[in-house]
Amino acid sequence: MKHIFCSFDDMYLYAQKFEKDPHFVELFRIGKESHPDEEPYGEYMDDDVMNAFDVLKESEAPVILQSDWDWRKALVLCSHRYLNDIALRLIDSIYQEFKLFSALGMTRGDVDEEFMEEFEGNKHRRWYRDLILDGREISGEPRDFNF
Repeated sequence: MKHIFCSFDDMYLYAQKFEKDPHFVELFRIGKESHPDEEPYGEYMDDDVMNAFDVLKESEAPVILQSDWDWRKALVLCSHRYLNDIALRLIDSIYQEFKLFSALGMTRGDVDEEFMEEFEGNKHRRWYRDLILDGREISGEPRDFNF
């Protein structure tokens, strides 16, 4: 499940604009007033920034941040760019591997366990693999790589 992160100020403005029940609007107002020191993060919240940091700290090479952005935005967008670069580097080799396995009549289940442990030891590969499988499942396709 995805969550929308925003400040209490933003939630209160949203409630004022769209909420029909005055009790809910009042709850959002109380929430806003009970957090007067909340720093407005804009579009990126702590979880986004921490996830970006976790991704970037795994990098084996320097990763350049955009200097003219807020540091949170720079960190999050830099992590997105970094993951996209990894996907671009890996996608051809993954496809070549798929073609090789297919030509040999092998499926992923037939592959040597030791080889698969080494392949799946990379958390970025696992992350992208899971995204692809999730997308196939959402599209009503089997949750596998036989496509």
